[in-house]
Amino acid sequence: ARFGEEHAETAAAYSQIGNTLFSKGEYSSALQMLQKALQIQLVTLGEQHLETTKTCNNIGFTYNSMGEYDKAL
Repeated sequence: ARFGEEHAETAAAYSQIGNTLFSKGEYSSALQMLQKALQIQLVTLGEQHLETTKTCNNIGFTYNSMGEYDKAL
């Protein structure tokens, strides 16, 4: 099935890629993927959805790991 760029499944794929990059220590690349996921999730799922909040949490962890503590909040 083809979901397209603005689909929750596409956001889930970006999020998984971001998490893998985070695990490899590639924080800048991870952040890019997580932010792409978040943009889609905000449109398709809304800001109160569990997956959206998980992505926000992962973005915070990524900023924390990069030493950008103010952005991590």
